Amino acid sequence: MRHCPDAQVFKEALIAVAHGPFVPEHRFRRLFGIERSVAAVIAESFPTNTPLEQDAALTLRHAVMQLLSQAHALETEWQHWLSVTPAELRTIWSRWRTVNDFA
Repeated sequence: MRHCPDAQVFKEALIAVAHGPFVPEHRFRRLFGIERSVAAVIAESFPTNTPLEQDAALTLRHAVMQLLSQAHALETEWQHWLSVTPAELRTIWSRWRTVNDFA
């Protein structure tokens, strides 16, 4: 796996769902519980040096899950938005969840 800090990968994931083709506009609020513009603000301000606020943590979780569920269908677009493969994102996410006790 290429060395890419977890926080950078998560920032890319947040930017990808906020600005990319991975979540249709009409489904965004239903899937994330927030407006796309709020997700964009979270993406742009990530990472922080403080523990994640609840909305940022939930948005990150939803972003990673959405990206992993869409990876096969949007393979070409994936490469434009993320510097890691879906398998690498899954590994990073799993490690981060374990270290941070985040379900």
